[in-house]
Amino acid sequence: MLSGRLRGLAGILRKHVWIWTLSIVVIAAAGGIHLVRQEPLYRASAKLLMRRPSNVQLGNAESARLLAIDRVTLATEFELLREDAALANRVVARLVAEGLDVDGLGYSEAGLRGRVSVAPVPGTDLIEFSLVGGHPRSLPAAVNAYAEEYGRSADESRSKLFLSHLEELREERTTATAARDAATRALTGFEQQNRELNFRAGENPWVGKRDALAASLPPLEDEVARDEDRRHRIEEALTGAGLMAAELKTDSTATDSPVVTYVVTYVVTHVVVAVDDTGLSVALRLAGDPLVAGLAAVRTHPEIQRLRQGEEQAAKRERGLAEVGRLPGHAERVAARTEAERARQERGRVTARVIETELDEIERRRERLANRRNSLLAVEADARRVNETFSQHRELVAAEESAERAVDDVLLRIADLGVRNPNAADEEARPDVLQRVRAKLSIRARDAVQIAPNAPLIIGFTISAALAVAIGLVFLKEFLDDTLRSREDFDRYVSLPFLGGVPPIRLADGQSPDLAAQGEVGTRVVEAFRKIRTSILFAEADRSPRTMLITSAGMGEGKTTVATNLACTFASHKGPILLVDGDLRRPRVAKALGISGDIGLSDVLVGSASFDDVVQETSVEGLHAVSAGTIPPNPAELLHGESMAAFLATAAERYERVIVDTPPLAAVTDARVLASRVDALFLVISMNETSRRLIQRAVESLTSIGFDIHGAVLNKLRSEEGRYGYYDYARDYTQK
Repeated sequence: MLSGRLRGLAGILRKHVWIWTLSIVVIAAAGGIHLVRQEPLYRASAKLLMRRPSNVQLGNAESARLLAIDRVTLATEFELLREDAALANRVVARLVAEGLDVDGLGYSEAGLRGRVSVAPVPGTDLIEFSLVGGHPRSLPAAVNAYAEEYGRSADESRSKLFLSHLEELREERTTATAARDAATRALTGFEQQNRELNFRAGENPWVGKRDALAASLPPLEDEVARDEDRRHRIEEALTGAGLMAAELKTDSTATDSPVVTYVVTYVVTHVVVAVDDTGLSVALRLAGDPLVAGLAAVRTHPEIQRLRQGEEQAAKRERGLAEVGRLPGHAERVAARTEAERARQERGRVTARVIETELDEIERRRERLANRRNSLLAVEADARRVNETFSQHRELVAAEESAERAVDDVLLRIADLGVRNPNAADEEARPDVLQRVRAKLSIRARDAVQIAPNAPLIIGFTISAALAVAIGLVFLKEFLDDTLRSREDFDRYVSLPFLGGVPPIRLADGQSPDLAAQGEVGTRVVEAFRKIRTSILFAEADRSPRTMLITSAGMGEGKTTVATNLACTFASHKGPILLVDGDLRRPRVAKALGISGDIGLSDVLVGSASFDDVVQETSVEGLHAVSAGTIPPNPAELLHGESMAAFLATAAERYERVIVDTPPLAAVTDARVLASRVDALFLVISMNETSRRLIQRAVESLTSIGFDIHGAVLNKLRSEEGRYGYYDYARDYTQK
């Protein structure tokens, strides 16, 4: 399988030999011209040692952060170096001082920047400077100058960076110190303004008072709630006794004696009870009302109990006198009644005083609750005020501590720089650590080496490009080519029976390919046509075709060659065989068989000759032929006529096989006209020449009108393009 693929690739290259040959020649010529015209270039290199001490060598973290050189920093500097015009000008000035003709050598400021390249040496602290140019003698001096000037510039930059950073730290120290002093002054002033508070202990004196007042409120609120119930009962009792607002004034029946008024005021209902020494109606109503007597304060009062007992005893004596027959006007009975009445009046007056005292106590407790609540609100406000004061004090303390830390941080960073006296001048403040990071030219450039033109590289690239382009063009051409290139393509794209393949015919001088089937038995061509003959004979099981039409899709596919050789093969098997040249436009059978073409098929069709007049014998035994004859102006009409049908019928009666060669299907309609006159139609396809689209159109031109193609012959089919290797087998078999 691998050898077959290699043979296929070799066949493709042989097929397109002019494409890849021309491509290789053109690209090789271009590469040679480029190599010849390229001017030589040289390169000189020098290596600069950039000391990068460790943190231990630097002695402190701040110096390490500031002076240590990392890869990112170097990469940034290398990019900026090519744009550094000042550095390039210093290099030019140094070269002039060394006596070099910078103008003649092209060492201008822009020229040097465009030619220099800088890169770190992996795994080392070395930096390699390279300079490219066409003057090998001056390049080493120029690149050495570039490296040294860069090292000097780098040292100056790091020194300036160090001193600039030191100055920034000095300014930070001044700012931090001022901020710390301001914070200290603010804290001290605040503590003086609030000296009554103990900021050290951090205790709020109003919090205890607030908590004590808050704890005393619930019991007092409970008492006031109970007082509200007692007040409601007193109100109901007074209302039940009929003591309304109209009776608040002193009774109109009062005597001239001094009046002692007891006033009981109820705020909500505005019920006022007035009792005096002569207002007997009010006192008697208070003493006689059961609701008033049922009040807890009245019921349990000892004076009222004593008066009630005296009243009951006097009433009891008066009843006893009445029982013994004393008249109402009797002195003893009047005295008893008078005593009872006085006791009742006195009880009424005492009751009024008790109610007045009870209501006064209720009002005082309500006022006490309101005052205590107001006191709690005031204490809470004082507690919040003191808490805010403590919060402000904490903020001031935090600000002072933060300012103090900022000062300490700046002083520590200054100490980390290795500066003993941060107030000294810049030169005195410069630490020894700067001496340990200076650049040094470690490896000077001695000689320049030629780097261009690189002949091996150019030649190798040219050869590779030539081969790649050549092979690419060949396979592109092959990809764009839609012709049939193998038996597999035939099976994939052409839906026709495969009769056989004819290999390329290669004969000696003087031999005709149209009679190649007459060659030695066992050769590839002879065996190929015999195989095609066998395929035709066994195409149908019941009978084999007597009249056959040979055509092709396009011109130049070898249909006439296939037709003549197939006729020779049939003649050698079983004759006689008649070969008819049905191509009345471009006939070739007469020339192929070496017969006369003056008279032929067209003469029979127009009636100027008979069948026997046009049949000619050939040099092949058993093979007769009819040439096309005179070329008519209307071939399709002649072939479609009844004369053609009669001609083929006569030929079929007299000959074993009749083979008709016709024009291509894609060119004219002659083959489609004759398709209805024959038993079978066979299509010749030329490998690597006939496109798939042309074959498909040819097949459709017949199938669209109801005619079938009974098989196809692949012409010029190479042995490696076949599927079964039949021809190699036949060749090997005959050689043995």
